[in-house]
Amino acid sequence: MASVKQDLSFVWNNYSRIPMDMAGLDGSRSALQPIWDGLRSFFGDEVLCSPAFPVGMAIGYYFFLCMIYMFLDVYGVKHWAWLRKYKLHQDIHMTQPQLYNTMVLTMWNHALYIVPAGVLQYMYGPPFPLNDDAPLLMQFLWDQSICLFIFDLSYGILHYWFHTNRWAYRAIHSVHHQYHSPFCWVTQYLHPIELIFVGATTAIIPKILQVHTLSYFGFQMFNIWISVEAHCGYEFPFSLSLVIPFDIVAGPRKHDLHHMKPMSNYMPHLTWLDKLMGWEFNGYDTKKKK
Repeated sequence: MASVKQDLSFVWNNYSRIPMDMAGLDGSRSALQPIWDGLRSFFGDEVLCSPAFPVGMAIGYYFFLCMIYMFLDVYGVKHWAWLRKYKLHQDIHMTQPQLYNTMVLTMWNHALYIVPAGVLQYMYGPPFPLNDDAPLLMQFLWDQSICLFIFDLSYGILHYWFHTNRWAYRAIHSVHHQYHSPFCWVTQYLHPIELIFVGATTAIIPKILQVHTLSYFGFQMFNIWISVEAHCGYEFPFSLSLVIPFDIVAGPRKHDLHHMKPMSNYMPHLTWLDKLMGWEFNGYDTKKKK
């Protein structure tokens, strides 16, 4: 195991800086330095290096995002006409029983699995290194991209297995698919096994790649954001699926279609493997053929 980790570190240290060097930014002061210095000043090094810090950060950030989208569902679509055009299903609304059920399971999942995982990480995990220098911007973006690619591939393969293995679907993944038109709280409406896999891979992948601590925290927040966005039921102009060209990012529309037609769009965030394997579904053609 140690030799494998050393080999991975060698590959990463030698090739991960290529995009940064190509941009001519090697050795310059990072544009992220004020953010890194601000985090260290605000939280203090003792808190920031704690193994439990990213768990607490992830919990707070997830609930913050869900509260925003819940407000849009409960109040916004009823009072703001401009908001309705961004809702994927204008005729379908979140009900109080749906809100209650998803929030209750989310609370139990956090109380029984995520918070204890944070306690164990605090007790036995090593502290995060706090380098004086922030990562260069190109390096930070490269870290996010490669971590997202590996996470997307690992979960996409598991997701495909969930849908093609009858036992796995019924025993585990069917919990998530109780809702055919997802909303924000459906994001972590998961069986504990699936929830633990998602949380573990999100934490372990940047650890294996030995990214900068700021990149590690950034990936935790980035992955939570795009996961909640994929289930939120809205497609805003700032959605990554619209901002990034060439249909690279799946986004909320394609994941919403996955909940409508489960044997399609298996990849959670990126589309390349869905396209390659013929799993992609872009919606039903409503035009009449002449």
